[in-house]
Amino acid sequence: MRKKLFLNLVLIALFIVIASSAETFEFKMDFENEDADTDARSILDLTDYFQVTLAGPSPVAVVVEDGDNKYLSLQGYMEFFTYDLIKPPYTFSVDVQLVDTDIAFFVRSYEPITKFNPAYGGGKDNRIGYFEADWYKENGGQNCDTSQGSSGIMVMPRADALRVAIKTYETDGINIGHRFYDFPYPEGIDISKFFNLKFVDDGEKVEIYLNNEKVSTITMSDPGTYDEELVFEEENYTYFKTAIIHDAEGNEMLKVENSRLNPESSQLAIGIRNEAVNIDNLAFTYEFEPTPTPDPTPTTEPATEPDTENPPTGDDGFGFVTVLSFATAAAVLYKKRKILKI
Repeated sequence: MRKKLFLNLVLIALFIVIASSAETFEFKMDFENEDADTDARSILDLTDYFQVTLAGPSPVAVVVEDGDNKYLSLQGYMEFFTYDLIKPPYTFSVDVQLVDTDIAFFVRSYEPITKFNPAYGGGKDNRIGYFEADWYKENGGQNCDTSQGSSGIMVMPRADALRVAIKTYETDGINIGHRFYDFPYPEGIDISKFFNLKFVDDGEKVEIYLNNEKVSTITMSDPGTYDEELVFEEENYTYFKTAIIHDAEGNEMLKVENSRLNPESSQLAIGIRNEAVNIDNLAFTYEFEPTPTPDPTPTTEPATEPDTENPPTGDDGFGFVTVLSFATAAAVLYKKRKILKI
């Protein structure tokens, strides 16, 4: 019993030190410091973290000034996605004002895969990006309609509902499909005005919020691979195969057992298929372990008496002192208990 108490105190001390070493990265873009009509691809604070790709005839992605607010107006074929795959826990948030639908927001995605597409231009290699159709029905798929993107949880604000979709592996088409459940908008949501869409991912589940009101939770499990032919990837991705879409109260609404969800991280993305939408306050935060600073190269100095009066005051010193203090306290307690017993 005494040994167990001693070990527990030491473990608590170690946990405090480890937990205190985690840091939080925060990205937020509100466009207030940008000039009106600035092209999104020219905003360095944005493109430092997001790839911005415009395609098709005359796409538009510019800053618009409306009274005392500035936002990004998007129209055409385009995609925004993070260069990095973000590991949980993280939060992804964006203010959205719908002009059209067919706008999709992605989490738990991989880099888009490239498939040979028989229905595309007589048969070509086709990168299935976030604004790109998955060409499911066009290649004979029978299980669902064509959607967009190749993996991830896909949320699409529609005219009368918030569509929560899971990208899937299919045995027909070119193996990419989706399943979805439509949730009614919470009371007070006006899609013609800006509303906030937020994803909160803790590593085991993804929660979806509108104006900070929970709409759905997706739980994920059963990592594995699918047997499919890819053009460039050396090996098939591992996916969470099972995803369950729940409502805000936790009731199961849809279970998908052929999911394509990244089990370890997320490429955060927005995909627009020749439609229009306005976005503002694009943000994401995540926790990370800082890279340890290498110890400086030791130099020869004149021998001096060691200073034992002042322990280190930096983070490492705090961690060492914390562990030492807890361990000493535990040892003293253990010794006292032993003496009292004698």
